[in-house]
Amino acid sequence: MTALYSPVMQIAYVVEDIEKAARHWALTLGVGPFYLLDHIPFKEIFYRDEPSPIDISVAIAYSGEIQIELIQQHNDAPSIYTEFKQKFGYGQQHLGVTTERFQDALDHFAERGIKPRQQGKTLPGMNFAYLETDFHPGGMLELIEADESIMAAFDMIQKSSKNWDGDTVLKNF
Repeated sequence: MTALYSPVMQIAYVVEDIEKAARHWALTLGVGPFYLLDHIPFKEIFYRDEPSPIDISVAIAYSGEIQIELIQQHNDAPSIYTEFKQKFGYGQQHLGVTTERFQDALDHFAERGIKPRQQGKTLPGMNFAYLETDFHPGGMLELIEADESIMAAFDMIQKSSKNWDGDTVLKNF
């Protein structure tokens, strides 16, 4: 049987200031360069089954095989990010996995009583869902639909980290 989803490939952090956080990761921890997706437009996004006008920016880099994702929410719309910030402040919020069988993976978790707390679709049409697996802070699981465009983007970002000379911390995507 083929696995429903990849091993954990992403560690994501809710941050107060995305540029400051990217500089810390790059200059202190040697992770970079970060690729910034500023004020991401979504096709649709739901938090606890209700539409939510979330305004976020994301910066992504790799440390070897692990993707580091920094997330800054710019508004107070209901979301997993504002919920996390209210409960815990800033820090590691979720782990990410990719799947080529998005609906099968959702069904797998639903059979175990685990449902999405937040889910949506990007403008190009990629599905994602954050599952209620957060028994402790940072334990939420994000299912990322492994479509061709997102996997190509992840591959490009990962390859750029292998030859990164440390000079550019943050690049626009």
